[in-house]
Formats: sequence, structure tokens, C-alpha cells
Amino acid sequence: MEASDHSGTLRTASYAADQGKDVYVVPGDLTRPMSQGCNILLRDACPFIGFEDFALRALHMNVKIRKRNNLAPDERRIVEQIKLGLRSGDEIAQKLDISSSKFNQIITLLELKNVVCALGCNQWTLV
Repeated sequence: MEASDHSGTLRTASYAADQGKDVYVVPGDLTRPMSQGCNILLRDACPFIGFEDFALRALHMNVKIRKRNNLAPDERRIVEQIKLGLRSGDEIAQKLDISSSKFNQIITLLELKNVVCALGCNQWTLV
């Protein structure tokens, strides 16, 4: 619930994200130093804006499955790499032998379709 901007909580959250685990954060008071870490995590995340967002993403409802069935072949290939645990856009592009510009075009479309979410620093996760 609380984390300063240099706390071990941020490292723990980073390790969890690297392992593909979900990290949940509650926003803190903007004026309190002990809320800075949580707010930093929220700044770089895909926040839930209501219960529907939470239900669709955290509880893995069937909407995600329907969205993923309507993907182009290149989009599907990138989603499969993310499912396998790759998070880095550079690693995914290299693994699929596609250019960075092609990867950026496809990942942008996936983001607009609400299939992937940027974690920051060219890291991606499935929504």
C-alpha cells in the first residue's frame, strides 16, 4: 500500500513483472513521500479505470479470447512470443526476424486493439 521512490517494493515489483506476474498497485496521496513508489508504478502501468477493466484483465474473461481470434498472422506471432514469456520488443523482433519498424507497426495495432499493453522501456505484456 505504501512505497517510497527508492524502496525495495519497486525492485520486488520489477522482479515480479520480469517473471510475467501481475502486479497490482493502489494509488497514493500525491503529497506523501511514502506514496511515490506506488504512483511511479501506476505511471508506467496499464491502470484499471473501473471494475470492468479489472474483470476483463485480471479475471481473464472470455473477451480476451475473442479479441485474439481476430488477429492477423503477424499479430498472432507477436502475441505468441509474449505468451511464451518474451517481453522485450527488440528480442521479439529478433526472434521473429522482422525489422524494428515492422515490429513497431504491429505492436501499435495490437495496442490499439487492446491486446497488448506497454510496460515501458520497450517491454510488453498481454492485456
